[in-house]
Amino acid sequence: MPQKQVVDGSRKKLEVKFDSDRTQQLLENVLQANEQPLPMTAVAKRIGYPKRVLYRHFPELCRAISAEYVKCMKESRIKRMRTVLPRGKTSC
Repeated sequence: MPQKQVVDGSRKKLEVKFDSDRTQQLLENVLQANEQPLPMTAVAKRIGYPKRVLYRHFPELCRAISAEYVKCMKESRIKRMRTVLPRGKTSC
């Protein structure tokens, strides 16, 4: 998780320190994992940074993670459709 610290004691404003190397490694691990892909919203929540921050710093990795998720969801949808409508049969 990102570390937070008090920047100005009178305002109690919190600043999130961004650990670029650690975050990049975590994103690469998500991309290389052999489990069901996650949407970037879930990845960002797990890592502890807003999704927009991850996209700003690592756009290619984030797009690759999103593409894997979309691909998995499309394949899953096709499998479900094939079990409902076997080949050669139509819904009409």
